[in-house]
Amino acid sequence: MAQSIIASKLAFCCWIRPSHIAIYSWAGIMQEDSEVELMCKTFPEKTEALRVFIKSNHSYEIPYIGEFEGILSTEDYIQWAKGVISPNI
Repeated sequence: MAQSIIASKLAFCCWIRPSHIAIYSWAGIMQEDSEVELMCKTFPEKTEALRVFIKSNHSYEIPYIGEFEGILSTEDYIQWAKGVISPNI
């Protein structure tokens, strides 16, 4: 999924964190699954499209999609990131 997100220019970088065990209740049944965490770095203008892409392409019926606001600290990094996604941002 990460490669498709980058190719679609919905994010300028994705991290894939190692597998972990998730324990949760689904349809009243206790579940225990191995999951990986995907973190995507993008701009606010792309978050809704990214959310739609993940919901449409995720194997879970209702995937967890969290969001937090980061601050890009250097102008050269900001310019690189904008260039990866789109020269129009």
